[in-house]
Amino acid sequence: MPPASAPDDSGSPPIPNSTQPPQPGSSRANPIPVGETAVTGRFAVTILETLRGDAAWQAVHLANLYNAPAPEGWEYLLVKMRVANLDSGEDKQYVALNVTGDGRVLHFDFDSGVVSPDPVLETNLSGGVESEGWEAYRIRQGEGNLILVVDDQANYETPPTYMAIDEGASVTVDPSISLALSPTEWGLDLAHPVPFGQTATGEDWQIIVEDVIDGDQAWEMVLDANQFNDPPPDGWMYWVIKVRVRFIGLADGEQTITKNAFSLLTNSGEELPAPIVVSPEPELFFDLYAGGEVAGIIVLQAPAEAKNLTLYFDPPMNQSGVNGRYLSVGQGR
Repeated sequence: MPPASAPDDSGSPPIPNSTQPPQPGSSRANPIPVGETAVTGRFAVTILETLRGDAAWQAVHLANLYNAPAPEGWEYLLVKMRVANLDSGEDKQYVALNVTGDGRVLHFDFDSGVVSPDPVLETNLSGGVESEGWEAYRIRQGEGNLILVVDDQANYETPPTYMAIDEGASVTVDPSISLALSPTEWGLDLAHPVPFGQTATGEDWQIIVEDVIDGDQAWEMVLDANQFNDPPPDGWMYWVIKVRVRFIGLADGEQTITKNAFSLLTNSGEELPAPIVVSPEPELFFDLYAGGEVAGIIVLQAPAEAKNLTLYFDPPMNQSGVNGRYLSVGQGR
């Protein structure tokens, strides 16, 4: 085959080598513009209208008097959409419609904590069925560059499609975030955990233990979180631990971080079993993009008389151990 610069048989001028520009909707840096319809997998999605801040709260409050105001530092976002399942089958299929912005955190469509105004959008649709309605989100106050992330949940080979909610929205990966932070040796072994309240820096993550509550107060917090939570086993107590986590890697996709990335260890390195409870809010369950930072709560447990315990951070995809870190949970604990 001749090189791209060679003339073809017709004598036409050579065609220079070129790369195709990214398709709109293929990334957060290049979302589908406002007003256009996205087709991903079996679904077509159109954004019709948006409300946020005070206007969104008024609509949310009128939708259901039991809807609570957004927590401090947060606000509601309402997005009215038209969603159509283009498939011909009768089985219902689900499309996830999440939101992100320049906070670089994914705000889930199931996590607003409020009832949406009527008409409520249906996202679990049979083939050939269309729904038009509102979806409620809880976003960070003042967050800009809002983008809708459309994901056909049953079509695993189809990547998400990104749609601009804000006019001109675009979020790129800033390599300086990662390049400016080098992994430290703090916390690489159990005998030398990162001091309480100090930052542990791995290859892709930073972690800080911000607060630790144990004993009766921890049990009260767990019970308040859900009345069906069981008390700790006899001779044990709950630990309510607030951690701050930041993803500093260069990967452009979503990075999931949950309580499962943390465990309590004895001074001999034995891992203590984690309880099965509903955590106080905000539970550590987030999807982050490069540069995204969150604070969340995890609930662990330990024998009441245990001393010199250590928190171990072992995030997903840590086979080489470059992100594993040991962190102190406070003097004498």
